[in-house]
Amino acid sequence: MNRVEWIGVDVSKDRLDVYNLKTETYMSYSNDVVGIEALSQQVLPRPDAAIVCEATGGYEAAMALKLHQSGIRVSVVNPRPVRDLARALSKLAKTDPIDAYVIAKYGEVTEPAATVFASEAESELKQWVTRRQQLVEILSAEKNRRTLLVNGPARDEISDHIDWLEKKIKQLDEKIDTLSDSVSEWKERKAILRSPKGIGPLISASF
Repeated sequence: MNRVEWIGVDVSKDRLDVYNLKTETYMSYSNDVVGIEALSQQVLPRPDAAIVCEATGGYEAAMALKLHQSGIRVSVVNPRPVRDLARALSKLAKTDPIDAYVIAKYGEVTEPAATVFASEAESELKQWVTRRQQLVEILSAEKNRRTLLVNGPARDEISDHIDWLEKKIKQLDEKIDTLSDSVSEWKERKAILRSPKGIGPLISASF
């Protein structure tokens, strides 16, 4: 007999709508630090509880990580099969309680594996790699703008910004290189990727 207490969470930018399949109860929380903490405290006393939520482009990230760190089983699932189940159950009406119910039911039917979360160091490393990529894109755009200006004060201002961006990117290279050594999986990857001539620390950390 399945003892898991499946709890579906329908996540939006501002709300966490929650349905407990076992107790048949619906609750709603704010999708912020206060609401996530309240949900955590509600679920913690239930040792067989398992949270299921859809991947929503990031709105679920803070909640999922907090619950995981609290020792609660969390499964972040693809929305498409959840919608397929809603169609099969004739539950396509778009209301928060129904959505949360279908997500909980999806957990019961498919028993999804718990999501594997990145360590704090790995999460930080990925953020810095993403930030560096953003700055590189800005740098490229600024260089393109500068080539369109032969002279003038605007060109000088763009050149100053380019200098700042290049220094910032260099600082991030050093940060990424140092931080990647603290994540065993990334350190091993870096050692392998650095072996051919010409592959540097940032490229290694980006893979």
